[in-house]
Amino acid sequence: LGDWEAPYTTMAPEYEAAQLGVLQAMLRRGLLFRGERPVHWSPASRTALAEAELEYADRHVSTAAHVAFPLLEGPPAAAAAAPAAA
Repeated sequence: LGDWEAPYTTMAPEYEAAQLGVLQAMLRRGLLFRGERPVHWSPASRTALAEAELEYADRHVSTAAHVAFPLLEGPPAAAAAAPAAA
């Protein structure tokens, strides 16, 4: 079940470096992009869900709302990526 003598922890520098390496490889292959994507949230488990975990009734009507908030301050890169105010 678990290797209790040699566990990995997600905050270990080695683990984080490996994850950054994978992220960099994905970025170089063009697998990452910016765009609007929903975050499917489970209120029962208080966690995000993968698309494969979702089940819809045949006659499902979404009551989701798209809400945008103005960026008042933040890092320069975030301000440069934000759409211009109307």
